[in-house]
Amino acid sequence: MRNMLVLLNESHFVENEIVNVKSTNSRQELVKENVCETERENLEIAHTREKAFNILQLPEFCIHAILERMAPGDQIRFVQSHRSFQTIFETFSRRKYKKFIWNKTQSMTMGEIRDFLSIAGKYMVELNGEIRNRYYDDVMNLLIVYCPNFEKVTLSDIYINPDSFRNFLRGLPNLRELNLTYYQLDERAFAALRDAKKLRVLKLSNMFHIRGEYNLYNNNF
Repeated sequence: MRNMLVLLNESHFVENEIVNVKSTNSRQELVKENVCETERENLEIAHTREKAFNILQLPEFCIHAILERMAPGDQIRFVQSHRSFQTIFETFSRRKYKKFIWNKTQSMTMGEIRDFLSIAGKYMVELNGEIRNRYYDDVMNLLIVYCPNFEKVTLSDIYINPDSFRNFLRGLPNLRELNLTYYQLDERAFAALRDAKKLRVLKLSNMFHIRGEYNLYNNNF
């Protein structure tokens, strides 16, 4: 007991020299050591998991599999998260987007559509769907800029002005087949169709208003 009381004193004389002693609890020290050890183990585990689940280290075919399960909007957001994904998305788009359904862009912003087409657009040769975006003219301009290799286009319920329609056709030099549903054709639209040099097939369905008289056979359609 006397020894225990001695340990409670903060200073002692040893050979006439003052020695300071800090009281402690061996149980607390043991707990503290265990906590430190646990923290080190947790850090090591976290570091191991970080290395194991680092998506940048996945092989390309795994990234392709991830992209395959995403909608176009999610794909472009994923690709923009790191520049190394852009090259992979180029390869993916070359295989995936030869034929593209425009309705898949309905949840995308104009900025996302632009970024998506800037990578995937040059590989597209066929377009299907409805352009319901309120920025119709801007959408058509993006298609002209980024998708010059369209050979077949099928559109329904489009409401673009004749000038944009004419520019659209002029911007697609390789267009061979055009299918339109529910679109108003006038003289300017027919003139634009006539100027499409490679256009060989024109299909018009449910045209609610056609003005002008044109002999399509005499104009190489």
